[in-house]
Amino acid sequence: MRQVNFSKFCLAVIAVLAVLLVVALLLLRDFLDQNENADENANDATSISKYLSKEAGDKSLTPGRTVATIESNGDKDESMPRVATRFSNEAELCKNFATDKSTTSDPFQFFDALQSYLHASDHTVEAWLRDIAKNGLPRQRAAALSLLLVVDVRAAKKLIFDKNPNCDQDNQCAETLRAALLEKTNSDLTTLLQLAIYTSDPRLYGMAYNACHSGPFYATNLCTRLGASQWLQRDPDNGAAAMYALEEMKMPTSSDGATALENALYRLSLAKRFDHYLDVVDELPPLPTNNSDYQHRTELAGLAYEHVFMMPIPPRKNILTACNEEAVKQPQRRLICTSIANQLLRDNASMFDRAAFMQLSRHLDWDREKLQKITDDFDLARAYFREIMRREAQQVQQNSGQMTACHMNLRLMDRTLKTLKSGEFAMYLEDAKSFDIPREELIKMGRRLRAPK
Repeated sequence: MRQVNFSKFCLAVIAVLAVLLVVALLLLRDFLDQNENADENANDATSISKYLSKEAGDKSLTPGRTVATIESNGDKDESMPRVATRFSNEAELCKNFATDKSTTSDPFQFFDALQSYLHASDHTVEAWLRDIAKNGLPRQRAAALSLLLVVDVRAAKKLIFDKNPNCDQDNQCAETLRAALLEKTNSDLTTLLQLAIYTSDPRLYGMAYNACHSGPFYATNLCTRLGASQWLQRDPDNGAAAMYALEEMKMPTSSDGATALENALYRLSLAKRFDHYLDVVDELPPLPTNNSDYQHRTELAGLAYEHVFMMPIPPRKNILTACNEEAVKQPQRRLICTSIANQLLRDNASMFDRAAFMQLSRHLDWDREKLQKITDDFDLARAYFREIMRREAQQVQQNSGQMTACHMNLRLMDRTLKTLKSGEFAMYLEDAKSFDIPREELIKMGRRLRAPK
């Protein structure tokens, strides 16, 4: 796996989840903008968040029960007292937020401010999650703990930034923040890991593995007992686990050590599904009836959204190395790499998956007409993503546009969480159909993005 770049990590944790989102978006932008002829090894996947990838990627919610629309199933849980709501719908939320917050011209500071506003002065959802983390079923506890880590990170950030608002400009402060972050999250992370170590449940184990490989917690000593190979043992048909197991392997220097690699590649090529288990809200019981209103559903959705973007970017370095131009001259390896490339074209693929396919396809035989259609779709999705990000940044820079930016953020949050199963790439293709820029023009814009500089 990758080595931790501490300076980059410090920058990431400084603005906590908002900056994790920034890093993710920048990683996605840089990866998508790279020349198609770049060396396969140049792009070592790094965690963020985003996502960013956004991975935005292989994540699922049960249809009809998204985080933005959680309703009580009829169970009368009145243990949580009703609290006064600060907003009852999206229009009221954005109006109050635009009035309450200080003006900022940075779209990612804007996102962080919006998230802070969502969770300000109301700890009802956090208290509910802590009760589940203590008394729920094992998988429910793991899901609650996953979201509580988001709460913990935010609390650590506030503690340090209240003392030093310019912490992001001070390396020593960044060290202090890292220490505070690890201290604040220690209890919840330890409990999550203990649940995972002694379970045969692949979903629960995957949640803990994700936490350990997210930006704030990567390479912490607590996580040394978790490994992708153990996840794959519990989850043999899951391509997500196979990808991480492959990434943890050392590439063999001779044919003597190639068996394990061949086995891992073969498992990946035959994967029946790709599930990163980021849909943690779907594992929780419904919000208590007293608090199943728009405000608390949105607060929960906000935590789930930030959780998604804390998660690691799906790894690809060893896949690209194992399927480079020289390797695929061997017929058996070429066959396996072709199967893996097809996996990256699955319906719920992320932008990172599709970008990895574009690299693999250069060394494989592919029908020219089919490849052109795939390339056009990729260019379209990339251009659409860049354009909506550009427009959001433009709105944030104008006082009159910040209400619009608020709605854009909430819409993207809702869309991302609803499409965890269908996939990020599919979401962009679908949204682009009703965009005000025609498909052909978006494709041209995408082609220009990947043109040699």
